[in-house]
Amino acid sequence: MDEDRFSKIIVETLAKRAANICSNPECRAQTAGPADVVDRSINTCEAAHIYGAKPGSARHEPEQQSINRSDIANGIWLCRNCHGMIDRDATRYPAPLLFSWRRGHETENATRLGKSNTKLLLDIMNVDPLFQTMSKLG
Repeated sequence: MDEDRFSKIIVETLAKRAANICSNPECRAQTAGPADVVDRSINTCEAAHIYGAKPGSARHEPEQQSINRSDIANGIWLCRNCHGMIDRDATRYPAPLLFSWRRGHETENATRLGKSNTKLLLDIMNVDPLFQTMSKLG
């Protein structure tokens, strides 16, 4: 069943498409960050199969070909907690819901891609009295 695993490149691409944030809209946990050691990182993330890779796994479709099980189209980026949750309750978390989560999350990420912190700057300009005073001084 190793042929049903995601390749390293697919895992990396899923992570990037999700901006290293859990795709569950009720979670959105950041799944990677710095460790205390400068050349290390901490990862609390997993590339999860939407249709399970192994017989008996959540949402497994026996007629699905192996190449499709390991394809990026069958993957979703989740924190470990959400991955465990969706696989323990496949009835509550059916495949169409997970595809919708991924699509929505990637759409949100696409709208933020390459954008500056304009909203943050506007919030500071409208709230921070020091910024308002300095901007009036020219």
